Amino acid sequence: MGLLTAPLNYPGWTIIRKIGSGSSGCVYEIERQLGKEKEHAALKCISIPPDESEIDWLSCNGYDEDGITAYFSNQLDSVIQEYSLMKELRDCPYVVNRYPTCDTAGYQTGTCSCGDSITQTLDPLGHSYVNDVCTRCGALSASHVHNYVWSTSEYPTCMATGYETGTCDCGNSITRTISALGHNYINGICTRCGAIDYSMHSHNYSWSTTVSPSCESNGSETGTCACGNSITQDIPALGHNYVDGICTRCGKNDSSATVYVYAMPAEGHSITPQMTVTEQNPEDIVYTISPAATIPPISSGRGVPIVDTGDGADGWR
Repeated sequence: MGLLTAPLNYPGWTIIRKIGSGSSGCVYEIERQLGKEKEHAALKCISIPPDESEIDWLSCNGYDEDGITAYFSNQLDSVIQEYSLMKELRDCPYVVNRYPTCDTAGYQTGTCSCGDSITQTLDPLGHSYVNDVCTRCGALSASHVHNYVWSTSEYPTCMATGYETGTCDCGNSITRTISALGHNYINGICTRCGAIDYSMHSHNYSWSTTVSPSCESNGSETGTCACGNSITQDIPALGHNYVDGICTRCGKNDSSATVYVYAMPAEGHSITPQMTVTEQNPEDIVYTISPAATIPPISSGRGVPIVDTGDGADGWR
């Protein structure tokens, strides 16, 4: 719904001053030059509604779109009736020189055909309150109590205050301060802004491996706290895990273990059970077995020896 506003530029006339305003618009003193004389008149500029706030006020008081349209249509009808009446009274000797307002008296001058004239005072209209607001001038009644609806215009932080604005349906508004929230520390760290109070804080590190340890070399790991602090520490070397003289992690032989061999003797050679590597004949075909294996009996036959695995597969073949 747009605003219907009468133009201020009245052809042939000059606006001198604003005389007054009411619920439906403003009245201006205007003049024009007629020969050597200046003629003065009043120009009433009508706005229906006077501004968007009246539409908002009607909406807040339960008017729907049809109701708002009807409300302003009634105002327009009143203006048309007023205009028609003034047109009929164009030559009436009693013409109002100044209209009364809610608080101010007006006056009118009556002129007789004999040339005599009198002036009569028009009493102030008085306020017409609806919901404690005057429908003519917008003044509030003395009994009005503001009922503010609050909205936050600037939110507070841990250290800074915020602001909120309260608006009453009468159009009045005020602003008030919202206190700073203050820090909310858990283990010395504020849950709202992340500020740290080290006098209340104990580091709680989450660890991640940066270098994995090996059998013989140290590794390293880094611990990071929610406060941002971090530290690095060594992870001890794992050490070898020998099974049957061989490390299960890196495959290295255990140099301290006794290594037994089971060999197929060369032509004209003989072997002794559990010969050490250093005692074997260079020509022998040597098969290394673990110390935990059982060496099968030596026979005079020839073939490939098989290490005893405990499944009965021992012997020559």
